Amino acid sequence: MIRIDNKVLADCLREAKEAARNGVVRTSDLRRATLTVLRKEGWLSDVVKGYCILSDLAAQMNQGTLWQDAYWNFLSVYLGDRFGGDYCLSPENSLDLLTGSNVVPQHAIIYSIKGGQGTTELPHGHSIFVSRMGEERFPKHIVEHSGVRSVELEEALCRVGTTFFKKSRETAMSAFSVANPSNLAKAFVERNAPDSAIDRIYSGLIAVGREKDALRFADTMRGAGLLCSPKQIEIGFDHGASPFIHTRSPHAARIGGMWSLFREDVERAAPSLPPVAVRDAADVLAIMDANYVHDAYHSLSIEGYRVSEELIAKIASGDWNPDGSEKDKEHVAALAARGYFEAFKKVKESVSKCIGGASPPDVVERDISTWYATMFSPSVTAGLLAPSDLVGYRERPVFIRGSRHVPPPKDALMDCMDALVDCLRAESSPWVRAVLGHFTFTYIHPYQDGNGRIGRFLMNTLLVSSGYPWTIIRSEPECRTLYLAALESASVGKNIVPFAEFVSSCCQPGRSS
Repeated sequence: MIRIDNKVLADCLREAKEAARNGVVRTSDLRRATLTVLRKEGWLSDVVKGYCILSDLAAQMNQGTLWQDAYWNFLSVYLGDRFGGDYCLSPENSLDLLTGSNVVPQHAIIYSIKGGQGTTELPHGHSIFVSRMGEERFPKHIVEHSGVRSVELEEALCRVGTTFFKKSRETAMSAFSVANPSNLAKAFVERNAPDSAIDRIYSGLIAVGREKDALRFADTMRGAGLLCSPKQIEIGFDHGASPFIHTRSPHAARIGGMWSLFREDVERAAPSLPPVAVRDAADVLAIMDANYVHDAYHSLSIEGYRVSEELIAKIASGDWNPDGSEKDKEHVAALAARGYFEAFKKVKESVSKCIGGASPPDVVERDISTWYATMFSPSVTAGLLAPSDLVGYRERPVFIRGSRHVPPPKDALMDCMDALVDCLRAESSPWVRAVLGHFTFTYIHPYQDGNGRIGRFLMNTLLVSSGYPWTIIRSEPECRTLYLAALESASVGKNIVPFAEFVSSCCQPGRSS
């Protein structure tokens, strides 16, 4: 195999970076020799004829997650080149984008004033379909988000049909939580919408707890002669008494919407044996200690660390000495095991606070960053991480190997974590709080690493402080596969049942050893 000279590769990369827009390169902007070199070395991956994605990770695009991350950048360049300003996403796709959906649409619909209709196939089974539309029917209010032209959220809510509210409940709830009532009214007046559509919007605002805004919307419509009296109808979702977070952040709204939609299914999956009355902290901590070796072994193994129970026990007993033992120094996974042990001690302190009367959501909010910093402090000592890496949330996108789920962007993490804590505080069921707390934390993925381990710590802190047993998610291949598939089903398929039932099956007396 002929290796490419480093200088040649560097020159080709420099040329491609200068030509790239949002990481997307039009092949006609590069020399043929440059294209050949970069494709061969894995720096360019073809998307459609004439367009490539530039990335040092391009060779790994078969994982799917990288394509998910590049999807909107590609559309922004490709659609802009093809249609200029004469296009927009369909109302349904616009709502997905504007409310921070974590999964890109499998089949996107593009409205265009110019250009013919047709389907363009994209990688990993995705496609875009262009629908030509006359100017009189084209949406009036267009916004640009992630470089892609979309229908303004309020007009999109006005244009989608009844089936959308039933098929995309989470997105609809998120949209209603951030919609501007004034803009909603303006969109309906401009379209002279039928009363049935107006009633859907009124009901949606009611369903997410915005009664005052719903009445204000109805009054505005009545003043415009389009609504005589407000009428509440069934639109496919109802939060009932469950917590829903009304927020101006669409990402945070999505967290609240998922919690509201998932909680009843989680509650139905609760273990058959109810929680026991919580004993004093000493008894609970003793049980945690008895389970530690098995818990650490399985939790670390799930994340791919090759550790033995002997190594776990050695670290816990204080016999591990990387400074004085060459054998101990050779254990790459030992840093992770040491960090897990130190974090486990901090979790025990948090559990003690909860049993002592502190509010579990308050304890989690205050202590979770300490768990994280402690878990990775051995890596700082070893020089693998900088101390600043343990402060705050991640600063870069994060990819979950083998998953279609793309966690929220870094700018949304603070809002999302605040929404998680709000949901924990509003939740009345300790079981739901623990299970959805774990799922939601891993969905947000606020840290660059360690999210699974911290998520399981969070779940168990909430479980044991409420009288449930410390629950170990085992790492045997069949169990790990079920666990990860259940998380994927909830994150991408919006079906929490497999995850809730899986955790319930693990949360039984005798399953921890």
